[in-house]
Amino acid sequence: MGLIFILPIISAIFTLPFPLVLDAEDGHTPMRDEHGNTMRQRVNWSFGRMVDDQSHQPGSREVRFDVWAQWLKMDAWQSTHYEATLRWGRVAFMQCLGNVQFSLPGAEMDVFFEEMTGNTDRVTQYLRRFQVMCRTGFIFMLTVGLMKSTRRKSRFMTS
Repeated sequence: MGLIFILPIISAIFTLPFPLVLDAEDGHTPMRDEHGNTMRQRVNWSFGRMVDDQSHQPGSREVRFDVWAQWLKMDAWQSTHYEATLRWGRVAFMQCLGNVQFSLPGAEMDVFFEEMTGNTDRVTQYLRRFQVMCRTGFIFMLTVGLMKSTRRKSRFMTS
């Protein structure tokens, strides 16, 4: 019965913003300012991509933030509001968001693939989308498999 809490716990660790800014080099050490104080993370709660200063349109940089999984050394990956929404959608059994977890990154990968030649940023974005899809599928299959394998047989079930 306790396995039902696996997905919410994993979602919290991998999506909740960490209160401090983490070092970009190692991904888990809190950054310090010139006075030696730890720097507080300011999460931009706007959804999507950062706005380009010149065109005032969404650019290619995503709004990313440090999460608890980085500090716990479980991951070196910053999260986005998009990834958090999809992860919590699965926890809430919102099937429509579950389908988007694979179709939208796949569509983005198609766009990035066309723009990859000579553009290392697009290669990085392409690989990150692939990793998101693989992680999502792996964690989902692992937790579903664990929950099914630990389910007790009812006296009404025959085998």
